[in-house]
Amino acid sequence: MTDDLITTIDGPVGRIRLNRPKALHALNLAMCEAVLDALEAWRADPAVEVVTIDHAEGRGFCAGGDIRMLAASGAQDGREARAFFHAEYRMNHRLFTYAKPTVAFMDGITMGGGVGLALPCRFRVATENTKFAMPETGIGLFPDVGGGWYLSRLPGRIGQYVALTGHRLDGADCLALGLATHYLPSASLDAANAGLAKTPQDIAGVLDPLAAAAPEARILNDKALIDRLFASDVLEDIF
Repeated sequence: MTDDLITTIDGPVGRIRLNRPKALHALNLAMCEAVLDALEAWRADPAVEVVTIDHAEGRGFCAGGDIRMLAASGAQDGREARAFFHAEYRMNHRLFTYAKPTVAFMDGITMGGGVGLALPCRFRVATENTKFAMPETGIGLFPDVGGGWYLSRLPGRIGQYVALTGHRLDGADCLALGLATHYLPSASLDAANAGLAKTPQDIAGVLDPLAAAAPEARILNDKALIDRLFASDVLEDIF
C-alpha cells in the first residue's frame, strides 16, 4: 500500500487516483505496483464495471516517471530503476489488454509515464488544461511506455516530430490527432464521474453530452511543414 495512489470503488466504478501533488503525480515503483494490484483485484470482481484513472489534488494528471529517483538509482546500482521500469511496463501492458472499459481523465500535464497510463485506456478525456508530451529524448531516452506505437500512428510525420522534439500538444491537438476520444471542460469532470457511476454500461452516452467544441488544433496548421522537415527516417537528415 502507498499513500501516493488512492484506489476506491464508487458503485460500479473502480477509481485509480494519482496522489503525489508536490511531484505533479510522477510515478514511482509503489504506485505502479498499486495500479497493478487494483487492476488484478477488479478484473474478476463483477461489481466493478468500469475503471477510471485521474489525479487527486494538484494541477497535473501525471508528469511521468520519478526522474529524481531514476537519476539517484542510476548513480548507484540501478536496481530501483530497473524494478520501476519492469513494473511500469507491466502496468502499461495490463491497461492495454484490460477487458473492462477504462477511462483516463488527462486534465493537466500528461507526459511520459502519464501518456503510458492514459493512452491504453479505451476512453481518453482531454480538457483545456491538457499538456501532452513525450519528452524522453531530452534526457537521452526514447519515447517508451508504448510511445513508439502510438506516435507512429499519428497523421503524416507529426509523430516523428513529437517524438524527436518533445513538442507539447494541448487538448484540442490531442482530440484532432486521436490521442483523446473526448474534449470536456474541466468543470464537467465531476459530472462525468457521477454519470459513470450511474450509467457504467454507456460511457460514450455519459461523455458525449458533456463534450465541448474544442478550439482550433494548432498542430494541424503546421502539418505540411512538419511533413516536409521530418520526412526522412534518418536522424541526421533532420537535425
